[in-house]
Amino acid sequence: MTADKRKKPSCDSSPVSCTSDCSSHSSTTSNNYIDCLSTYIEQMASRIQWTDAMDEAFLIAYVSFRENNWWDNRKSLETNYDQLAAHLVSNGSLTVTGQQLQTRFYHIKKKWDLFCNLRGISSKAETGVGWSEDTFCFTADDEHWENLVQSNAAYAEFKKRELLLLV
Repeated sequence: MTADKRKKPSCDSSPVSCTSDCSSHSSTTSNNYIDCLSTYIEQMASRIQWTDAMDEAFLIAYVSFRENNWWDNRKSLETNYDQLAAHLVSNGSLTVTGQQLQTRFYHIKKKWDLFCNLRGISSKAETGVGWSEDTFCFTADDEHWENLVQSNAAYAEFKKRELLLLV
């Protein structure tokens, strides 16, 4: 199977991988496919289905950590996200790991970048899409959306979607 035909992991979870002794390209008897499959199943079971409410709780806590200087730039990202996760778990907001928060942050940042591009508040070229303050939705005709989605498939999720969390 070529690399471009493999299913890409979701941004909402930790990467699913097996150790090097699980290589499917090796024909040696040292491969332990049972352990590899078990690892894969454990990681898939720990996936989080993020909701808007979970994103909101995470982002509020993240901003609070930054504003209150609890985020220590001298420490590693992993340490800071672990501390943020411990805070969210201790106050009952979310049950997550630091790695899950870090992965989710990068996923949200990608969406924010797309949002800024569509709103015309980024350094990229104008998209020609309007914005309705009444409905909190982007506005454009179907042909324009079709052209945008052809240029970047990720724009499709913004069509006719209320974006209260990002506003």
